[in-house]
Amino acid sequence: MNKKSMSKTIYLVNGAEAYFRGKFATAALKLGIPHDYIDLKECVFFTDGKETYLYRNNQRIDPSDGYFFIRKKSEDSYYCYLLAEFLTQHQAPFSDPCNRLHTEPDIKFSQLLRLTKQGIPFPQSYICRPYSFDLHRDMIMNQLGFPLVVKRAGARGDAVWLIRTEAELNTKLAEAPFDVHILQQFIANEGDIRVIVFESQVIGAMTRSSADGFANTSYDAVLEHTQLSDQERQLALLASSKAGIDFAGVDIVQTDDGLKVWEINKTPQLERFVSATGIPALEQVLGYIKDKYL
Repeated sequence: MNKKSMSKTIYLVNGAEAYFRGKFATAALKLGIPHDYIDLKECVFFTDGKETYLYRNNQRIDPSDGYFFIRKKSEDSYYCYLLAEFLTQHQAPFSDPCNRLHTEPDIKFSQLLRLTKQGIPFPQSYICRPYSFDLHRDMIMNQLGFPLVVKRAGARGDAVWLIRTEAELNTKLAEAPFDVHILQQFIANEGDIRVIVFESQVIGAMTRSSADGFANTSYDAVLEHTQLSDQERQLALLASSKAGIDFAGVDIVQTDDGLKVWEINKTPQLERFVSATGIPALEQVLGYIKDKYL
């Protein structure tokens, strides 16, 4: 065993059973291996729009710092999947690649972890559960402030909220105390863009605007057909490709720091898109499939 390997840490993840945890610590001490314990329910993930970080009890954990021995998926297999994705993106070694298997690899939480590392620009965001948010409340709120955006698993804008006060935030998190949440930087805007993509083709795009600058909902925004800039088109195609989604609704917003992606929707709503743009989206998609594959 060389000195370089001795400077790194072996992390026991979700190994709360007293017998196993005790034996793990004893074996590590006997071999002279620095060791630590991670309970995932105490962790949050943070993306600054360019990179993703892991925090536990307000301390950042460097994924290159050692080896992650994942004992159990615990009560939240999805959060364990997020950790495995995070470690994979950072080329950090961990046990049991099966932890990367999950039924929801394409939803908004997964996208933040997988795509930030691949060059897709997202707003500053934290992924947490209410318990881990409470442990990191000061750090998170100092970074995001109010207003902020809260997201849970859902579709068609039914799980996205603009939060203006601490009381509103506490109430919203208390509604789903065991669910994974995204707490995201609010970017005031006159309108964002929904781009419909199929494979390498942009079907069309529309702007979505509202009086309060919170337009990325499916029902209360004012919709208008729009032409994309080359940069917007390229970002929409890159985002859907990196997400591994052929038929996608890519939501883009212009910021002072350039274009950002809200999220990539796997089942984009077409009714209002067709009404706003006049583009027969589904007919174009099926025509493309016919010409290319049939």
